Amino acid sequence: FRRRRGYDLVRLLPVFSGRIVESPEVTERFLWDLRRTIADLFSENYAGHMAALAARHGLNLELEPYGNAPSDDLHYGGPAQVPLGEFWIEKGVDTCSRLAASIGHTNGRKVIGAEAFTAGSGGGNKWELDPFAMKPLGDAIFCAGINRFELHSFVHQPWLNRAPGMTLAAVGTHFDRNVTWFEPGAAWMRYLARCQALLRQGLFVADVAYFPGEGVPTSMYGGNLKLPALPAGHEFDACSADVILNRMSVRDGRLALPDGMSYHALVLAGTETITLPLLRKLKQLAENGGRIFGPKPVKSPGLAGFPTVDAEVRRMADELWGGGKIGAIAPLPEVIRALGLKPDFEVANADAKLTYIHRTIGDAEVYFVASPKPSAQEANCTFRVSGRAPELWHPDTGRMERVALRAPFTTVVDY
Repeated sequence: FRRRRGYDLVRLLPVFSGRIVESPEVTERFLWDLRRTIADLFSENYAGHMAALAARHGLNLELEPYGNAPSDDLHYGGPAQVPLGEFWIEKGVDTCSRLAASIGHTNGRKVIGAEAFTAGSGGGNKWELDPFAMKPLGDAIFCAGINRFELHSFVHQPWLNRAPGMTLAAVGTHFDRNVTWFEPGAAWMRYLARCQALLRQGLFVADVAYFPGEGVPTSMYGGNLKLPALPAGHEFDACSADVILNRMSVRDGRLALPDGMSYHALVLAGTETITLPLLRKLKQLAENGGRIFGPKPVKSPGLAGFPTVDAEVRRMADELWGGGKIGAIAPLPEVIRALGLKPDFEVANADAKLTYIHRTIGDAEVYFVASPKPSAQEANCTFRVSGRAPELWHPDTGRMERVALRAPFTTVVDY
């Protein structure tokens, strides 16, 4: 603690018994330092150590980086070679898939996994689900950034004369040989394989990087961290302070990461506190042409250097925000308007319900567009691409075809 925070915590030990030491301000700042230290140690000495051990033996570490307290989920998941989310039949798409995708995108991971199609009371554990019922959820999860499904569950069936056979207690959807659709279901498995193979190529396209702050805990799954709402047709990645400090730079006016990801802007969550190292890095990014938006901070969150550190935070904040190098607006719709960005993907007809994800693969702009409806629907779609000839790639068959150019270009999306 002394090495990381710059002071000794012995005189503050009574705080552990619920007492205030010196003042509420001092006590709260100490608690911030304490939680931050625990979260950092957890990320570095547990996840980081396990990743190093795995790499030493030629293995990858897969990690579901949530459900821990106090924890910084985005930082904790960073060392994993394969960040993992999960999705349940009953819950649909939730934030932990976006968490895993953000960790993967901002840390240069090509494979982003998920415990897939887990079920409790949703019918999967009762042999009531089939590919037709599960496909829309799988497509939506692809659009959330997951590109490897780890099916939950394939239960060992040791008997040839007993059906439906063994279960994993009351949890999990059955994918084993005793389901009635096991052999014809191979068509869906080939579809999933094609989708996953393509969605691991190239780079995810997002307009902004979103920084939720340095406080702990910051959990994106059942915790206190709420993901921002972007206007339709725009995407984002959430990123940790570690990514900003150690991986982010400015290239061609965009905030860039060493693996090729880049963003039009960095958006800071609404907080009045910021640490000096992070503020100095923001200053460097802004002076190099990076576009940053967020509320102006007024103090440091921790006890180290208090109270003089607050004066330095205010001085630098006045320079950056007062001088116009960082914009004070924070809601993402306002940021998108300030950037002048058109939607990356639009659907003109209001009755059409589609989800999408966009990846740049070499010279191609690849959009995976999915429909949750069980029948064909006609959709007038606009893609933020120019100077290219459209093609349709069919993941159910692997067929690729050129599309006759006409105005307007209408896409018929089949289930």
